[in-house]
Amino acid sequence: MSHAPKTRGRLRRFAAGLLAAAMTASCIPAAFAAGNDTSKSWTFTWFGPSTSETANTVSAPDGIGGKIVMTSSTAKADGTIDKKGGKFVSSDPADGISLYYTTIDPAKENFYLQADVTIDYINPTPDGQEGFALMIRDVIGKHGESASFESNLVSVTGTKLPYDGMNGSSEVKDMVGVRSYTGITDLSTVDSDTLKVYRQGFDPNGAAIQQGDTYRVSLEKTDYAYIVTQYAINADGSTGSVLGQHTLYIPAKDSSAESVSSYDELDDPMLVQDDLGYVGFAAARGMNVTYSNIVFTTSAWDAAGWHPQEPEAVAADYQITSPSTAAENSYTLVFKANADGVANVYQNGALVEADVAIAANTAFSKTYPIAGDTAFRVEFTPNPDYKISAFEVLDSYDTAVVEKTVTVRTIGDGATIYAAPNGQSAANGASYADAVDLQTALDYATAGQTILLQPGSYDMSNTLLKVARGRNGTAEQPITLKGDGGYATLDFGRSGTGFEIWGDYWQASFINVTNTADGSKGMQVSGSHNTIERMNFYNNGNTGLQISGSSAETIAQWPSYNTVLNCTSINNADSQMEDADGFAAKLTAGVGNVFDGCIAAYNADDGWDFWLDRQHHHPQLGGLPQRLAQGHPGQHRQGLGLRRRLLRRKRHPDRGPRRRDAGRGQRQRLQNGRLQYAGRPRPRKLHLLREQGQGHRLQLGPRYQGLQLHQLQQRQLQRGPLHQRQERRHRL
Repeated sequence: MSHAPKTRGRLRRFAAGLLAAAMTASCIPAAFAAGNDTSKSWTFTWFGPSTSETANTVSAPDGIGGKIVMTSSTAKADGTIDKKGGKFVSSDPADGISLYYTTIDPAKENFYLQADVTIDYINPTPDGQEGFALMIRDVIGKHGESASFESNLVSVTGTKLPYDGMNGSSEVKDMVGVRSYTGITDLSTVDSDTLKVYRQGFDPNGAAIQQGDTYRVSLEKTDYAYIVTQYAINADGSTGSVLGQHTLYIPAKDSSAESVSSYDELDDPMLVQDDLGYVGFAAARGMNVTYSNIVFTTSAWDAAGWHPQEPEAVAADYQITSPSTAAENSYTLVFKANADGVANVYQNGALVEADVAIAANTAFSKTYPIAGDTAFRVEFTPNPDYKISAFEVLDSYDTAVVEKTVTVRTIGDGATIYAAPNGQSAANGASYADAVDLQTALDYATAGQTILLQPGSYDMSNTLLKVARGRNGTAEQPITLKGDGGYATLDFGRSGTGFEIWGDYWQASFINVTNTADGSKGMQVSGSHNTIERMNFYNNGNTGLQISGSSAETIAQWPSYNTVLNCTSINNADSQMEDADGFAAKLTAGVGNVFDGCIAAYNADDGWDFWLDRQHHHPQLGGLPQRLAQGHPGQHRQGLGLRRRLLRRKRHPDRGPRRRDAGRGQRQRLQNGRLQYAGRPRPRKLHLLREQGQGHRLQLGPRYQGLQLHQLQQRQLQRGPLHQRQERRHRL
């Protein structure tokens, strides 16, 4: 974390630098010079999801005076993973871990904990939930219980983390960094309004943890903060430079306080659920480690050492978010800034708006007449006294200029745009003889138009197909995209990254989406009021179809009121066999989204995944009137592949354990246009679960065995009457 320079901060850093230099010169950590604290007793426990007595173990015959060998997995003779014990969850700290710990009284004690961590074993195909950590928690779970125990925690860890900034989007399995959570007040419930997440890898290049390597890390509590650090290890074993560090300040209850006289005046996140802090060593999921060269000391907390957090500089972020294409004689400009301020708007060099008041994270939107290609420019000046939060300021308060050139073009024969596999961007799209390519059609379609896709295979290799934010239809005049008399297949050739719809009021049908790159979803719906009907998603590198938006946007902008009707999602799998679901509405999904009459089968993870982003809110599912799920390793005993944790945050006492083995190995592949099974024998029957209360099931039986792709498409074409059940749709 970077801070604005202050004299007091410079003095502290200077003193810390002298101390670090002395430590390095002597090859002895400062805390060790005082001797390890031997007054504390240390205890081993294991708890949380997926933990077991077999996988989660410790060997520490000499306590912290020797080596601590900790496991969270077992391996087969060939080195592949056998049993996984626990997990580190990225969205919230509902961890399952091995933990060797002691306790401190944060209101009276500071501490320093340092160790070398040697990676004895890491899952050869990591799923991102394995890891190690030095951590402090404000509560621990009951020994041997597999329930989720939510806890505030601060940790220096090795697990899946983003390397492109705090809570970034580019993640690595696995790397060393910070993983901390605050704002939790209950063991079993997370309040998304108060939860704060701090996840960041220390290496800006995303260097991954390697089996056999050793890492030197520390966790400490000072008079004013919790600090996690990674150090370089010199060739002679001495401590080198700081490779990464994060400081989590302990705030005063009075945000304006410059000093305190007692700990009661502080709002310590480690004193929320218990009067003690639980400090120790952890391992999870698929990583076995040895902790050595351990240093642990304690000291008394001193009010004179406390000081408020120094402001952090946050990058100014100003954008024109409206699209760069237009098909009409008017254009709606949308501008957004992460600060309050004033803006001047220019169109082709002429001032059209002066001194417009802009509110932080609130879009300014206004429609202007245009005739031909048009250049827009926004000059934005942030208010000089604006703060993002009490301890966050902009990195620059200078006037900034944001520009966008809008290309204006009308294509099609008026009501219809024709697109074909060999279409050209310079064509007019008025017929198949003059067809445009698909991306051009998406860029210039306007409300009420229909894009007809000539049946066939569209080469989408190395392509992200995208409907831009702001390219919208209306409730009365949606934009229609459909195969013309047959299915159009969007083949991403294992290198393209899928199809995204950020616009509103689109209707897409009779399209196959297949072969996206590893880790890339087949289709992502990020706009609202869209209908996806009779589409097939198969052999993609991640979830077949997912409804989700962006965490950088407000909840009001997250995708809502979308309907997925009579679609099929089969055989989608990421290379780690961990993330790919059939259908998902998760993380940043809004309200009122409905899946109706859909089939999910033989995907790597869940059939339906509605996992929420607890850092932001609890999404509301519109409905699951009729759905089928079969052969998903992530499905529950109910057979739905549905993560019920979204629907009910507290664990039901009668709920059994997750069946991680359900359907494992029953993979289904679309090869040469034909569905084939691999692994275990196919199930004897599939069940299509009808509305609650009907009391019967439609047995589809084994006739999916050997089903050809064109037959699957034909069944989709014929399924309409059975699934025209709008009047019977229920809400969850």
